[in-house]
Amino acid sequence: MLAICGGDRYDATALPIIYGPINSLVIDGGNALFTVNSPNTVSYQWQHDQGIDVFIDIVGSITNTLIFPVALATHDGLKIRCALTNPNGSVNSTEKELRVYDNSLGETSWDFETATIVAGADAVHDNLKVSDIYQATFWYEDGIATDRKAEIVVDPKGTEGNVVRLWILNAIISTGTKGRIQLDVNNIAIPEMFITQKMYLPQSMDEYKNYPSQNLWFAIAEFFMGEPGVDDGFRITVDIAKGTGVGQPLIFFTQGMKKDNGLWKVVWTEFNASYFISFDEWINIEYGYKSGNSINGRFYMTAKASSESEKTVIADVTNWTYSNKAASDSDSRFMRLANPQKLYTSSTIVDHMRDNGSLAEIYFNDLNIQGNWPTG
Repeated sequence: MLAICGGDRYDATALPIIYGPINSLVIDGGNALFTVNSPNTVSYQWQHDQGIDVFIDIVGSITNTLIFPVALATHDGLKIRCALTNPNGSVNSTEKELRVYDNSLGETSWDFETATIVAGADAVHDNLKVSDIYQATFWYEDGIATDRKAEIVVDPKGTEGNVVRLWILNAIISTGTKGRIQLDVNNIAIPEMFITQKMYLPQSMDEYKNYPSQNLWFAIAEFFMGEPGVDDGFRITVDIAKGTGVGQPLIFFTQGMKKDNGLWKVVWTEFNASYFISFDEWINIEYGYKSGNSINGRFYMTAKASSESEKTVIADVTNWTYSNKAASDSDSRFMRLANPQKLYTSSTIVDHMRDNGSLAEIYFNDLNIQGNWPTG
């Protein structure tokens, strides 16, 4: 549940207001912040509406800042203003509306046993249906079905039933430098998310280790705060990376990046260099995300292969998870697009895998998405 508070500039002859209530956006359980200021003000009194054109004082709120306590659904539409007074007279700030809305994802689980992937509206979209109900879309960046595909197949290990398989044989994109398949969970604006699922790399993906150079770009998940193409955007990417040299092990590599003047710039990176990704077994993955700045933003990831007794923390980042350019009243501070299942890499890697008798591919199963991070 989120609260949005608006603000702007005012001018009054008796008592000019330099700035009005500052836009504020808070998570359910937090406080909505309003601020106003004016030169030579003697007193402030915050008020809220009690009907049409009727305002009453908020007891004890007599400074230039109003900290509105926990915003609830019953507060939705409440109007806030501040009465300012000095010897020259009095003036009321413009009324601002407190909006509170429930924008949680709730919880969604897909085990793909009853899932199908059917043709979408065009050649670069396929629709995912679970129990014959439309759930989300797989998006391909160019190419045709023989170049890349998302499909429901039987688990190659024979233990999981039906699972999702993503594969790229040819990186056929207009720029000619990459290949991409991603599951789009969009039309959201949420301050936190917790995801669990399973992933599987077939033994043939061992060929990736033989790529001679370092590679940090083999994305298996990506999460966008704001719109991907807008200059106040932020993204968190999870890649399967390798170091320089043939035979180097594969590791999970995470990074947060902000869009700045049209370019993605790295804000933070984190990885566990001692956890090597295994082949031919299912790996349980957890992702946790909370919207925040360098003090309270968080991204969390764990992995646990079926042969392992305990999960390993891959990343536990406290840092920016939205752009510092995102306005306080903007949903660019919240996750707008999630790609929990993704295969996105360079044509160099795709070509290396194909030319050496292998295939860039990954399997997923048991996707669970929660709009709130569980306790602990």
